[in-house]
Amino acid sequence: MKKEKPCDKLKNAIHLLEEEQTVKRQLLKNQLLIAADSLKPVNIIKHTLKDVSSGNDLISSIIVPAVSFAAGSISKTIFVGSSGNIIRKIMGSVLQMKVTDTITKHPDIIKSLGAILAERFFPKKEQKPL
Repeated sequence: MKKEKPCDKLKNAIHLLEEEQTVKRQLLKNQLLIAADSLKPVNIIKHTLKDVSSGNDLISSIIVPAVSFAAGSISKTIFVGSSGNIIRKIMGSVLQMKVTDTITKHPDIIKSLGAILAERFFPKKEQKPL
């Protein structure tokens, strides 16, 4: 049996470390690509919509009241328009309160709408194996 020289042991150790470095470099590149992809605005919106539709309580407690208020305000604006009629303005305010109240009491509607929008605008892609 041939005795291995210290120089050969050193070369083998260097070779193994270079291979390990190559593997780690490729893993780091893959992680950077995943991180860059997750920071795209489209993906941030997609993940936010998925969180809302999955029942995330913190986001739901912020999104549902905001959407209900916005829907109420829009319905009032559409109903009243540029009318100066005081009765029409009062009816618009009542309509706004009713729409806001209805959406706040039924947040499942907002969640299901968010899920539908997420599926429609951001279809699932097959993930590439690493």
